[in-house]
Amino acid sequence: MEKGISKIQLPQLGNLSNLKHLDLGFISNMCTTDISCTITDWPLVVNMIPSLKVLSLYNCSLSSANQTLTHINLTKLEHLGLSRNYFGHPIASSWFWKVRTLKELGLSETYLHGPFPDALGVTLSSNQLTGHIPVLPTSLTNLDVAMNFLSGNLPSQFGAPFLRVIILSYNRITGQIPGSICMLQNIFMLDLSNNFLQGELPRCFTMPNLFFLLLSNNRFSGEFPLCIQYTWSLAFIDLSRNKFYGALPVWIGDLENLRFLQLSHNMFHGNIPVNIANLGSLQYLNLAANNISGSIPRTLVNLKAMTLKHPTRIDVGWYESLTYYVLLTDILSLVMKHQELNYHAEGSFVLVGIELSQNQLTGGIPDQVTCLDRLVNLNLSSNHLKGKIPDNVGDMNSVESLDFSRNNLSGEIPQSLSDLTYLSSLDLSHNNFVGRIPRGSQLDTLYANNPSMYDGNYGLCGPPLQRNCSSVKAPKHGKQNISVEGTEAVMFFYFGLVSGLVIGLWMVFCAILFKRSWRVTYFHQADKLYDKAYVFALVTWARLTRQATAN
Repeated sequence: MEKGISKIQLPQLGNLSNLKHLDLGFISNMCTTDISCTITDWPLVVNMIPSLKVLSLYNCSLSSANQTLTHINLTKLEHLGLSRNYFGHPIASSWFWKVRTLKELGLSETYLHGPFPDALGVTLSSNQLTGHIPVLPTSLTNLDVAMNFLSGNLPSQFGAPFLRVIILSYNRITGQIPGSICMLQNIFMLDLSNNFLQGELPRCFTMPNLFFLLLSNNRFSGEFPLCIQYTWSLAFIDLSRNKFYGALPVWIGDLENLRFLQLSHNMFHGNIPVNIANLGSLQYLNLAANNISGSIPRTLVNLKAMTLKHPTRIDVGWYESLTYYVLLTDILSLVMKHQELNYHAEGSFVLVGIELSQNQLTGGIPDQVTCLDRLVNLNLSSNHLKGKIPDNVGDMNSVESLDFSRNNLSGEIPQSLSDLTYLSSLDLSHNNFVGRIPRGSQLDTLYANNPSMYDGNYGLCGPPLQRNCSSVKAPKHGKQNISVEGTEAVMFFYFGLVSGLVIGLWMVFCAILFKRSWRVTYFHQADKLYDKAYVFALVTWARLTRQATAN
């Protein structure tokens, strides 16, 4: 394809008067071909093709876009892609602001700088733009200005009722989300992550087309947003790293299209709603670093999208509606295999996992969780779980990362763990496991990469540890469990002792207070005891004094 293109002279493109779609993207060395002989004049050439609707020049080594065009002939141009070209000049000097028909303009990673332009219809991510976001053009449908230096509040009125995509992540935007955002009934993707926004979310009645709601790493607060309750179209929700609190609502199980639920690093408390298992399309659940308590619901086995029998199908309709740059936008940030990984929309469909670490969960690991054989990541670390690892953990054929560390788990490590051929990260440290460690080439390799994966389990023995099984006493359930159970027994004893003492004293006090004859008798006896004690002390002291004098 590139050889054919190299035979075309750039000026000759102006003779293609009926050309509507021109895509020369990702020809990274255009300057070495015949087509680039007058590459600095490329705007003059494309301006000679008034029929153009789509022009894509992504990553073509273009050096500037500040040429002067006395007259704009591109009266039908709707999509202009110039991303990944190093322009490096003020954005306001660019020629394309005079094109009034643009619906989408891609300028990410072009190193344009200066104040934010008023005439906007653009993708301006990964540049050096400053200032506030102005009122947007009425015809604008996509707005991507991620990874810039924009500041101030969001506009009180967006001014673009047909907006479908808003990506403002990685800026310095402050204040609250204005209520006018509820008027954007066509909005499909709302990404305000990694800013300094705060307060509660507007209580929109419904946003019927919202598919992505990405608000992570801000300062939002309040209970779980009610505006989500009737937004049944939502598939991606990321509210992580904010200050949301309260219990998870029961109606969360009604969001039947939900695929990703990311609520980590907030202050949610209470139990995991049992009907969360109604989310048949859910393929990633992340509730890490909250204050979630209670047991892990056994109904999680009903999460069909986490099984190989019922994998989540990609809805071709919404998938094709995303533009190229949205598909490659990082929308999810997950900690897996002890490292933070970023995933874009297109790559997120391979993610299947449950992340419940750093909570207050109790009880055991349900045997039913092993039926989720499409899970790639299962992290239950830093809770208060006890009991054994399910014997059939080896049925989780797809799992790549298992983390059960820092719990009160006990018993022997199941031999079936060595059957997990895709397992590349395992952490069982700081529990009460006992007995011989299962052998297998996969587990031996994991230990070589992470020698601390069995740390804090003093009852484990055998290779790869240096502890010989013949020198290890019979399993007792581990020191930590004994200490916990012993502490509970001692605390119960002292609680009963103190309670009985307090109740007994109050009974005596009340009897003396309300019955006069008992009160007189009590004080009379007290006086007699006091007199006897006093006389006994004086006599004893006198006797001891005489003996000391005689000696």
